[in-house]
Amino acid sequence: MSALPPREAGVLRLLVSQAGGGALLFVATGRPGLALQLLQPWPAAGLQPWRGTAWQQAADLPAFGAALAQALLPLPLQQALADADTGPLLLLLDASLADLPWELAAVAGQTLDDRFLVSRLVLADTAAPAAADAAVPPLQLLDTDRRAHV
Repeated sequence: MSALPPREAGVLRLLVSQAGGGALLFVATGRPGLALQLLQPWPAAGLQPWRGTAWQQAADLPAFGAALAQALLPLPLQQALADADTGPLLLLLDASLADLPWELAAVAGQTLDDRFLVSRLVLADTAAPAAADAAVPPLQLLDTDRRAHV
């Protein structure tokens, strides 16, 4: 059994969530020696310039990615991503931030999508209204194990 080199041993995980007070919360883990928890204030223009299909209207996609990283990613996180070896990157995204093109953020001259094998996991809102729960009928199970009744 061969071991992977230490810096390639794990999936780099990056949680991006909204924090109170108009900030973004970033938590990065999964690689040896990497444990970051950072707050980044909202950009002055908010998130609208980056939302939805804004990247498709960009005349210069590399410039869009560099500006996205500068506006949204804290400098220590940019440095950690630039220093990280390639490999898998799992983006754990607050549902309210999932329409941002995080994969296009450029660090060290490369988009995250070019640098890493990126996948996304959108975190569901756990504060769903109680009325939605009431609309779902309770699950009914059918007991088919006849041995339990003999």
